[in-house]
Amino acid sequence: DEYGYENANVRHNIHIEVKRDFIFKGDETLYLAVVFNLIKNALRSFNLKPSTTLTITIDQPTITVRDTGPGIAAYHLPSIFETCDAKSDRGLELAYCKRVIQAFGGDVTCSSTVGEFTEFVLRFPEVEQSTRVAYEQGILDQMRFYFKDKRILVVDDDETLRIMTQSILSKLGAHS
Repeated sequence: DEYGYENANVRHNIHIEVKRDFIFKGDETLYLAVVFNLIKNALRSFNLKPSTTLTITIDQPTITVRDTGPGIAAYHLPSIFETCDAKSDRGLELAYCKRVIQAFGGDVTCSSTVGEFTEFVLRFPEVEQSTRVAYEQGILDQMRFYFKDKRILVVDDDETLRIMTQSILSKLGAHS
């Protein structure tokens, strides 16, 4: 949603699938620069192959960016993350992307088949349970102001989700 698409029609060929969300230690701006760069590179493929789709899958602790564009020749893959220029068919600033993800303690890999797909997998290190708990508590603390003493109707046909939602709202000081 934050990406500035040149063509609104292209947005319809981009899909985001969240299987298992996660948190990571790193700078959000740098992370977005990496993801936006991978989207921008994939969008270049849309010009070469209009039927291209782009799927971004989030599945703890990885993010996969896969397009069905023209692909990258096998002989380019070993050096895909070396510095290259804008005229290269290997993409823009992939070396930068790799450095950022490695600075987060993770890694990024690329696989591709000409005429079929290109896939980048961003792998992030696991965040310790104590860090996750502290992060979630911080969010609850921030939201408590907005929910305290509010009356909220919880409607869901899944009893487990209703109970979980009511429990979270209760921790925020809301009444359900």
